[in-house]
Amino acid sequence: MLRYCYSLIRYRPDQLRGEVVNIGIIIFLGQQRAEVRLIPTAGKVQAIDPQFTTSILNTIEKNLIDLCANHNDPLDQHQSLGSIYSSHLELSEAVSFFSTEENYEQTVNQLYNTLVRPQQPRNPVNFKKSNIKRFIKSELSKYKLFSQSPHGIQQGKVVENFKYSENEDLRVDFAFKNGAYHVTEVIDLTVKNLNPKFNEAGLKAITFLRSKNILGDNTKATLLYSANSSQEAKASTHLTLLGEYADQMYNCLSDQDIKSYIKYVNEHTH
Repeated sequence: MLRYCYSLIRYRPDQLRGEVVNIGIIIFLGQQRAEVRLIPTAGKVQAIDPQFTTSILNTIEKNLIDLCANHNDPLDQHQSLGSIYSSHLELSEAVSFFSTEENYEQTVNQLYNTLVRPQQPRNPVNFKKSNIKRFIKSELSKYKLFSQSPHGIQQGKVVENFKYSENEDLRVDFAFKNGAYHVTEVIDLTVKNLNPKFNEAGLKAITFLRSKNILGDNTKATLLYSANSSQEAKASTHLTLLGEYADQMYNCLSDQDIKSYIKYVNEHTH
């Protein structure tokens, strides 16, 4: 059996409010090596910090690994991160676990699932894209935020299938305007074969980029996706790609994410 040392990685956006989210674990391997396991998307954090993005997660992982590369001893690696580079990040005390090399991956996955992985609803709904859109329209309509008419965007309402370029007939799944445009795209990741979804994710990334080029750099892009915890992990490449272009991402299988999205729309349409 081998002894390993790890810490929880916590994110605290506001010291005064004191809200904390576990965003990952770091395993101090020594010999200038460390392994970081972070949540695959920013949705869990955006509930308390709407400005948090997936690209920030990528930066956190790189910076932690780079800092640990200066030390050979696991405890020295942990101690070196005591005064961590970001005031929003915190590490827990170093904790040990024991595992054989063969069971290392399984043990780390169990730690991550127990301490970090976002919880999904007990009875999640398997959406298809059309169902996600119907669900979102229904939720927005409850709060009188959705308009069936495309002209509703002029009254600060959310509209569906918004045509943002007359010349090229380019559209987004949802949009509203309150000074700046806010565009939303939808993708269903509750599928067995994710390979075709990578092409779809690429097209949606292009849509976000083109809409900002046409509607203005202050355009805000939102991704709504559906995936349970396992599917979210398998689709991390797709979500990372989209996270580079989306300002916020919400999982439609998460009650908290849906509430956060509705709150976001409500705050920016009034």
